[in-house]
Formats: sequence, C-alpha cells, structure tokens
Amino acid sequence: MFNQFEHADVNDVFIATSSEDNYEWSANLKIGCKTVKFEIDSGAMCSVMSYGTTKPLEKVAPITRSDVIISGVYGPAVKALGMITLLCEHKNIKRSVNFQIMNTPRGINLLGRDDSVDFGLIMRIHTARLETESIIKKYSDVLGEEIESISQ
Repeated sequence: MFNQFEHADVNDVFIATSSEDNYEWSANLKIGCKTVKFEIDSGAMCSVMSYGTTKPLEKVAPITRSDVIISGVYGPAVKALGMITLLCEHKNIKRSVNFQIMNTPRGINLLGRDDSVDFGLIMRIHTARLETESIIKKYSDVLGEEIESISQ
C-alpha cells in the first residue's frame, strides 16, 4: 500500500487528511489585517497555503524557493510552488509560520501538526493512565461480571 513512499527524500512531506468526521477541525489565523481559515491537519508535517490565499499576502512577505515535495494519501506527489513565512496570530498567540504554497483547485489551507501544537489547537498525549478498577466500579451496570474477571 505504501510502496510508493519507500524512496522518500529528506525534502518529501507526507500529508494525510480525513473527512470522516461530521464536524470541522479548523482555526482562523490573523495574518496582518486579514483573517484566514485553516483546516487543522494533525498528520501533516508542514503547513500549506493555497496560491490564491498567498497572492495578496506577497505585500507582507516575499515568496521564496522551496524544494519540498508534498505527498497526500491520494494523487501524485506535487512540488511546492514556493514558501512564505508569515507572522500569524490565534487567541493572542503569535508565531512565524512557514507555509508551503500549493496551486490546488480547492484552494485548501492546512495548518500542520507542529504549528497546530504551537498555537495550542491540539496536544500530543504521551501516556494515558487508566484506573481500571474505578472504571469497572463506576460503570458496573453496563460492563458486567465478564469485564471484572478480565481485569483481575
């Protein structure tokens, strides 16, 4: 299934998205005096901005060369048109974000994993501790005796 990615280069970026949820994972970032909506993509290794969104922002920052190749779950890998670094703000948190610029028909803007964490939009949980006994006791009417014997 992933054989096409066996020979990935250090400049290759893999983006995985899902639209199975019936609610949006998005955030509005203030860039200069403009507000831009981004989909939060916890699987994306970089943030992506459509060329259509970027064009008016060239007055704020220049578009620079990029060697990044973006691979999604579907479709061919595509080389970024360039990169732009913009000062973004979300709920009083300000960060400089590097956006890979893509010329996509849908005009999608994605906020990648690291930038989403930096803005406090998502959080990595390294460990989760479950207190089995207290859960079984609290929900004993649903779990029943079978579950109690498994946990012991």
